[in-house]
Amino acid sequence: MNSSYCLSLSDNPLRFEPLRKMTSVFYDYESKEIFTIIHSDEVMQIIVENTTTRKKTIYYVKHIRRVISLKFSPDQKILAIQHDSTSVDFITFHNGTQASSFTQSSKINNTEILGFIWVNGSEVLFVTKLSLELYQVEFGKRTLKYLKCVNMNILWFLYHPKTNLILLSIGSTNLQPFYVTDGNFNKLPKLEIEYSPFQKQIKPSTIHQKDVILTSCYSHTRVMIFQHSQGGSFPGTDIVIYTISKTAPPKKTHVLKLNLCGRFAVNIVDDLIVVHHQVSKTSFLFDIGLSIREEDSVSTLKPIIEAMSIEPPTDIESELYSSHWVTFQPNIIIDVGIGAFWYLNLNLSTFLNLMKDKCILTDFLLQRTSGKEYLIKMLNDVMINENRNLEEIATLFNRLNLVYKDKLELEFQSQVGLPVSSSVTVQIYKPLKTVKIVLNQLDMYSNVFSRFADYAYKSTPKNRKIFIWILLEYIRSLTDHNVSVQHCINELLINTLVLNKCFNELHQILQYHVISDSKPLACLLLSLENVYPPAHQLALDMLHRMANATEEITEVLLSKQQVISALRYSDTYGTESEISFRKYLDVAHSVDDPDVFYSIFVELENRDKTRTKNVCQLSSGGHCDVYVKAFQDRYRKNAINTEN
Repeated sequence: MNSSYCLSLSDNPLRFEPLRKMTSVFYDYESKEIFTIIHSDEVMQIIVENTTTRKKTIYYVKHIRRVISLKFSPDQKILAIQHDSTSVDFITFHNGTQASSFTQSSKINNTEILGFIWVNGSEVLFVTKLSLELYQVEFGKRTLKYLKCVNMNILWFLYHPKTNLILLSIGSTNLQPFYVTDGNFNKLPKLEIEYSPFQKQIKPSTIHQKDVILTSCYSHTRVMIFQHSQGGSFPGTDIVIYTISKTAPPKKTHVLKLNLCGRFAVNIVDDLIVVHHQVSKTSFLFDIGLSIREEDSVSTLKPIIEAMSIEPPTDIESELYSSHWVTFQPNIIIDVGIGAFWYLNLNLSTFLNLMKDKCILTDFLLQRTSGKEYLIKMLNDVMINENRNLEEIATLFNRLNLVYKDKLELEFQSQVGLPVSSSVTVQIYKPLKTVKIVLNQLDMYSNVFSRFADYAYKSTPKNRKIFIWILLEYIRSLTDHNVSVQHCINELLINTLVLNKCFNELHQILQYHVISDSKPLACLLLSLENVYPPAHQLALDMLHRMANATEEITEVLLSKQQVISALRYSDTYGTESEISFRKYLDVAHSVDDPDVFYSIFVELENRDKTRTKNVCQLSSGGHCDVYVKAFQDRYRKNAINTEN
């Protein structure tokens, strides 16, 4: 894909027989199948191609009449064909040839069937001008069993298979949504289309089906309505978006400003709304996830970038934005003139150059499924750029850590079984809650900071100082969002300070607790004693501030052969059971000072005589025999000889 294009058509498109005089083409977006019907004098050949698996199957039907609509049942066992407005045929096949069939008309006499929908493998919904009729298929009896009916005047309908939502036009500006599930109709509040004051003067007598799109965007069902203004001072087209909820009336939430007239089509690509304009042969891109709005307000949006054309395909000759183009949700484009089926794709790398505001670009990439790679690239580019804006980098960290904190909270709530707060579920009011990717601390360490560290070490002292500032700013942002800083980030900061000989800064950072205390961090400081001797005491101070580090501190003191200090510290802050006599005697015996060994042994011997535990560490079983013997040989024998 050329980086100058934001949109492209998928490679290796599915090819099928194009639309001709004796050929008809249908697409069923519920089953993701293309039906190519080739008419002849005796039979009708139906070629069915699955757009996902690309499996092709050919069927032969005896009927040679025109076809209004046809769909396979979800289990692929029954083909339903509508030839006219009075009935629907149901057909089974054996080895691709028609085996048996029957015909079903509407329950209401003299009404027109607008269409039908497979609700599941055995239920079919008829939509007529006067009713919704739900039937159970009983093919053994060659009939449909009537289940339920809702009577109302219907002009046209749209169906959303992902949610089983059907949208009915019941008046000039009224739309009625229903959920069809488990053999029932769940009626939702009516959607009454609103118009601006100017549009009210020229609003159409009825809403046409071609001007309404039923789709999903950011995990919500949306109704998009084209509102055209042909005259007046501001001619152009708006797309008004209503959000459907199961628990509240449909609400007008967004208005997309196009400022053009003509023929439009819409795709949804990774929750990005793409509006194609045939006359200009360009596409407009809108992201409603970038709009921050209050509950009762409506966001008016402009395209996030200038209108651009789709990248021409290289593997097939095709006229872009052809009059033969037909779009289906979410990201399907079909050219019936040449017989080609594509998916519309995003090229996120292009947005890195086109969106100059890096904060908006960050929000945009956080809400794209494949955005992590490009977000990391953007962060690296921003940091390496000599004209970097440090204030902008701080803002970027805040945006990243806001969603990082939200993810950690959600994970914690799911682990402990707490209910998710309402602010998380109402996604249309909190766009940053809809993110699809998160950059955690490990991501930042591995893919951003480590790379910039390599660059800074090979660069100028100024860049090395800036790198320290960036790390501190990232830690500040994590702390502001109540996120614990992981050891890898603290370790990188300390190592960077040491490599740049910023010992005063290191001392201040630790002294003022810019970095949180931890045992791994204390161990790191201990390892730096050779290059910065005060690091030893800084490590001990850090361990002392921690409530459960008595053993570690005594080990450090013992490693320095400060056995008396270690025993005193253990007496003050530890417990008697934590003291290992053998460990202290081992260090005391190795010290080149007989008084130390004598003092330690006598102290432990006195403790051993007064212990209430049933374990005596100086007697057999305490592994101290060698030190008992050494003490007796050195001091007790000398005492006996003196008495004699």
